[in-house]
Amino acid sequence: FYNDSTSITYYAFADNIAYIEPSMDGYAFVDYTLVSSDDTSLVYQANYKQTDSITLLSIPQSEYELNEQLNLEGGTIQVNYSDGTTEVVSLTTSMVSGFDMATEGQQRVTITYAGQSASYLITVRSDWDETYQSIKETISATISYGSATLEELATFKETVDNAHTLPALSISDYRKFDKIAYTYMDSLDFNYNLSGDIEFSISNLYLAFNLNEIQTIPLITNVINVDMSSASTSNEVSTIASALGYDVIASYEVSGRHNFYTIDLQSPLVVSINSDNSSATTSYLVLLEDSDGNIIQCETSLSANTLTFLLTEFGNVTIASKTVYQTSVSEVDPEEVLTIDNDDDNPYSQENIMRWLIIVALVTILAILLMVYLMMMRIRYRKERERKRHAKQISKR
Repeated sequence: FYNDSTSITYYAFADNIAYIEPSMDGYAFVDYTLVSSDDTSLVYQANYKQTDSITLLSIPQSEYELNEQLNLEGGTIQVNYSDGTTEVVSLTTSMVSGFDMATEGQQRVTITYAGQSASYLITVRSDWDETYQSIKETISATISYGSATLEELATFKETVDNAHTLPALSISDYRKFDKIAYTYMDSLDFNYNLSGDIEFSISNLYLAFNLNEIQTIPLITNVINVDMSSASTSNEVSTIASALGYDVIASYEVSGRHNFYTIDLQSPLVVSINSDNSSATTSYLVLLEDSDGNIIQCETSLSANTLTFLLTEFGNVTIASKTVYQTSVSEVDPEEVLTIDNDDDNPYSQENIMRWLIIVALVTILAILLMVYLMMMRIRYRKERERKRHAKQISKR
């Protein structure tokens, strides 16, 4: 509303009424209620809920290269209303301001919703542009070629481990590159051990672990252990899952160690676990809560019996699910697929309906022609009878 007014009047065609969501500081728009109507106008009342504050629940991507587009995927806020209720809302571009992706340095992104505000920090850097692009092109070329020598992989590993940041890949590309790069990791004096309360597998070891940060001990076997043990779900994670329509089914604390030392990830681990998806069509949500309390939605991929997700760092992982009517189930990146149904098998297809309409029209035309022909024959017969009767009367005279 403008200038402290309490109403908006606009003119529109009856069959093309625009839907406007008016904003008011300190209140969140809910819906409209029809108050009155006549032949020329409709009067609606806008309904609101008063807000007290907003809380940033999960932070989206926070590190960027210069001129990279801001990514809000996975970012959510909790709206706290005056009546004590809360609502989880996903971040959109209309909510954020105060950043310049063409300017290097640390910046604060301001989130504004229903008159309330919150913020988070991002870092925009230019010093890794050249290395970042080189790594991205090398990975792409290696996947395309399908192989690499141990010498090439060893040299490239030094570049990767000395880089400030690594490009994000899809689950499919992480797997493809891992199949090639694993030959180098297998040549090193490392053993990998998986433990915990669930059977799982991991990949992308080449990119995930920085060998410069792993302290090797002479004459001792070097073991990298990834543990996935049952854990409790935090209230914040449960709130997000519930608000998105998911039910929490399991929570795990995922940790990594090299011998006696805790290790971190410089690139996501690809984690796969068994998933029974045969009885119903199921959608999964995987949320990661890190040591700072940030909640991140993990990229997932689902096959007939395997749930795969990207673990960007160690922390608490919560898996939630919901039954849906339609979903795309695939182990690779989704692609646009055009499905063409066989119209011959569908009696209600547009082509078959047109065929029936043509047939009906032809039958109707034939029926009309037949009726016209019969009427003409009947008229001709009457005229012939009249002619014969007239000729008979003349002969009698």
